Amino acid sequence: MPKKPKFTKEEVIKAGYQIIKEQGKDNLTARSLAASLNCAISPIFTLFENMEELKNEIFLYTKDEFINLMKESASYFPMFKQFGLLFISYCMDNPNLFMFLLSKTEGDISKIIYLEKDFYNLLEKNICEVFGFNNEEAKELFGKMMLIANGFGISIIEKKDNLLFKR
Repeated sequence: MPKKPKFTKEEVIKAGYQIIKEQGKDNLTARSLAASLNCAISPIFTLFENMEELKNEIFLYTKDEFINLMKESASYFPMFKQFGLLFISYCMDNPNLFMFLLSKTEGDISKIIYLEKDFYNLLEKNICEVFGFNNEEAKELFGKMMLIANGFGISIIEKKDNLLFKR
């Protein structure tokens, strides 16, 4: 009979999330995770088949955290403006998590937003209302906005010591 795991999957995922948040995705290793959990490496792999599976689970957790923050923009008008401000704030406050999300979405975080159909439809509707656009024009504007926001987010991270990007 296999040993009962010392930790839940969620505890290991949260520990991995913290490592990425504080030290970056390249510093998430089985050893660093075991050290943060104060255990050997083997208990981690009773819960996850390999590091790739664990990283995918951490990505899903990070994505959900990101989406929940972005959904806060729904209570503002114009929603898309608040979405942009929250997006940039996320980049500034969580540079390692932002880069982790970028790495898992092939450099396009808007893929995460498009998957959240109800939320994306709200954003698109808001853009239509504010600018008088049809759905196709709103989708095009959102795509361009996300391209600029992704680039701006990377610039913020790379130039975080630059006074231009200080709050």
